[in-house]
Amino acid sequence: MTQSTATTHEPARTLYESARRARVGAAAEIDRYARLISSARLVVALAIIGLLIGIVWFAFPPATWGGVIAAVVIFALLVMVHARTFARHAAAMASIQFYDEGLARLDDRWRDFVHDGARYRDAEHIFTDDLDIFGRSSLYQYLCTARTQFGQDRLASLLSQSCDIAGRQSAARELAGTLSLREQLFVNGSLIGKNAPDTSPFLEWASNTRSAPESRRRRLGAWLLPATTIGVFIAAPFAGYSRAFALIPFALQWLAFRGASVDASVTVGRVSGQAEALFRYAALFELVGKEHFHATLLSAIGEQLKSGAAIKMAKLARTCSFVDARNNEVFRNFIAPILLWDVHCAGALERWREEAGPQVAGWFDALGEIEAIASIASFAFEHPEYAWPERVAAPIFDARSLAHPLIDAATRVGNDVTLNGPGAALIVTGSNMSGKSTLLRAIGVNTVLANAGAPVCAVGLKIGPVALAACVRVQDSLDSGVSRFYAELLKIKRILDASAGGEPQLFLFDEILHGTNSRERIIGARAIVRALMARGAIGAVSTHDVAIGEVKEFGATGKLRNVHFEEHVEGDKMIFDYNLKDGIVQSSNALRLMKLVGINVISEADLH
Repeated sequence: MTQSTATTHEPARTLYESARRARVGAAAEIDRYARLISSARLVVALAIIGLLIGIVWFAFPPATWGGVIAAVVIFALLVMVHARTFARHAAAMASIQFYDEGLARLDDRWRDFVHDGARYRDAEHIFTDDLDIFGRSSLYQYLCTARTQFGQDRLASLLSQSCDIAGRQSAARELAGTLSLREQLFVNGSLIGKNAPDTSPFLEWASNTRSAPESRRRRLGAWLLPATTIGVFIAAPFAGYSRAFALIPFALQWLAFRGASVDASVTVGRVSGQAEALFRYAALFELVGKEHFHATLLSAIGEQLKSGAAIKMAKLARTCSFVDARNNEVFRNFIAPILLWDVHCAGALERWREEAGPQVAGWFDALGEIEAIASIASFAFEHPEYAWPERVAAPIFDARSLAHPLIDAATRVGNDVTLNGPGAALIVTGSNMSGKSTLLRAIGVNTVLANAGAPVCAVGLKIGPVALAACVRVQDSLDSGVSRFYAELLKIKRILDASAGGEPQLFLFDEILHGTNSRERIIGARAIVRALMARGAIGAVSTHDVAIGEVKEFGATGKLRNVHFEEHVEGDKMIFDYNLKDGIVQSSNALRLMKLVGINVISEADLH
């Protein structure tokens, strides 16, 4: 048994605080510049109004119109500069948030983070709900720095399944040393995420490449007929005809393209409102694509995004910005029909899809992967004292000073935990509040971290290829008419079925079968543990029934170990040291706890 050492986050804290001060200063400077631009816009706007008043009421010379035009041009330029300045300020504020969140994690103030992964909770999953992987105060909430939907989904996937430790671990090690890249991933993702449209229609459209190719005749007609309509409208008065003659080519245009216009409207609707987000995605692709990585997984991601991804995505974003012109009512109802605007935009979109559509899913998968790895890398950077797991071929779990990473470093206690091969199991006994459940959760959460390629809250960990399964949190259901005991049985059945699949399993049971009487609990728990051990599974079971751990019931294999936690009383206080000890617990504290919380029907005689 070992006490976890006090941890220091000073290297990360120093860098975070220094970088945050710099970003705050930059944001203040940008804000001052933005106010200057706003003042200049106001002055120019007043100048335009003054010149117009002078022309209308004070008969300023005709040359004054030149000043009006020049002022309008300057005003337009100032508007563009102000928009860019606003974007720079938004990026600076996102950078400040990146460092604020890092410092909040270091100070154990992370439980109010917005991205808690609650949408990924699944009561039927074989371990995530039992170990608080998603939801408030969860591992996901602590880890997640991903800001795009793709990165968040990928991180959730990594925390929900067994993964390639070695490949992702080397990638996380490398990204842990690239603070600037992780900051820029966060910043660009944040700027997308604030008002990000649903990308599902776009991705569905991009992946469907079965549309009919655009004919040269249709493309030519889409240019000639609008040009003819506009030409007739302009030239008719000069030829002595009414402009109503322009309705003739417009009618031909409508007849020729009525079906195409309907189809085009559907196509452009899939990407409408996506321009700004797509420009941001292009920036993210460029950011990652220009990096030179060493880890195999990161190199593969870089190569995926170096294949023109940023250029092609920016091209699509520009087309989408043309599509969004139809959001103006006047343009959509009067100008767009004359120009066949939707047809032209749809044609450009179809040509882009034919060229780049098959690659889009790979681009976003690569982006999601590197964002998820960046979350793990930030965790590693902030906890240099954590150990990188050593992957071994045999299904074992051998940890030194293992603790729960979500417990504050000042209070958590580490313990050595060894499951040394197929069929190894721990029976954990102890009094209430002594640390049994926390130990099981520490084993489970650190296994999740290890399988995701992250460092673990331990001095060292050797771990084999094990599929995690847990029955730690069980809830009844009034709606389904399921009692707590029956719900626990259903979970146990899933774990037993999974263990029969041939994949090595690491099982965790907290207070196994405590919803039934002691005799049946002991018989049932022994049978379940025996069955799992016989299938080569490894794991730990906590219980108050010390008889469950009687070694004679499991044969003389030496694979079952009894360990326990205990407390001692000092005056009216119960003191827990949370140190794991060998053997079966010899004390209990339920009656003392009843008395300590004020249930005064317990007498001293009862306590003895």
